[in-house]
Amino acid sequence: MCMPSEVQMDPHYTPTIADINNDGNVEILVGVSDFQDKLFALRGSDGSILWTYDSSLCSPNPPMVEDINGDGNVEVVFSECGVKALRGTDGFLIWSSYSGGIFSLPAIGDINNDGMVEVAVGYYDLYYRGRVFALRGMDIHPLRLGI
Repeated sequence: MCMPSEVQMDPHYTPTIADINNDGNVEILVGVSDFQDKLFALRGSDGSILWTYDSSLCSPNPPMVEDINGDGNVEVVFSECGVKALRGTDGFLIWSSYSGGIFSLPAIGDINNDGMVEVAVGYYDLYYRGRVFALRGMDIHPLRLGI
């Protein structure tokens, strides 16, 4: 059964499907450009809008869903001219880290075996050299990677 959503989206954005509000049902996360530049969270049951996040600088990339701060609830993490983390339940901005040249999707995991989740992304520096930076998920403290 195909249920249309009330959101008109650019078909170039890949949706993410996950239970982001701990209600036992999956939601659909999708970025929309076409002069809207928003990230939408849609209820999987009927396609209605759960919440939206306005992204005024760039169109959002497909998000990742993970509990990055250890509170037992998932966050929505995506890159758009920086890295942002939203509360899954309502789309509230938890943290944002600006870096103008981010083009990669975020990768999430415990990269330094300290028991805390980090978020890593690839970006271009001012000289268009490819770089990777990582942030601690709970407080966006940057980690030194040595590359």
